[in-house]
Amino acid sequence: MDLSQGLATGSLEEDAWAIRHFVDNNLELCVAQTFSKNMSLYGERLGTFHLVAASADAATRSLSQVARIQLAEIYSPPAFGAKIATVIMSNPKLYDQWKEEIGMIHRRLVSMRKVLVAEMKRLEAPGDWGYIEQQV
Repeated sequence: MDLSQGLATGSLEEDAWAIRHFVDNNLELCVAQTFSKNMSLYGERLGTFHLVAASADAATRSLSQVARIQLAEIYSPPAFGAKIATVIMSNPKLYDQWKEEIGMIHRRLVSMRKVLVAEMKRLEAPGDWGYIEQQV
């Protein structure tokens, strides 16, 4: 999954395929996910942590360890971004608008990468710049 879900393909659903694949195949996993970039809330440290465990006991043991780490790293995270995300994700109209905006951001990123590669080629900058257009 791309660092910011939705920005790799322009679709929240498509970018989450790997997580769904692991869950569908009964694999345990942890996913730390940021929403700072795809919700344009850069200074709010907005994110979530997903834990999929094989049993309730495994989940309880894992979460106790995660809680210890989290307290050491983020004692009191800001709530403002989380409140905004909750409003957006709880309102179907706002959620659909957000998904459309993610698609626009994705298309803009793709366009900017193409322009950058074209300019590097025009300037005859040494190297192969094609990887920039292929980034996800």
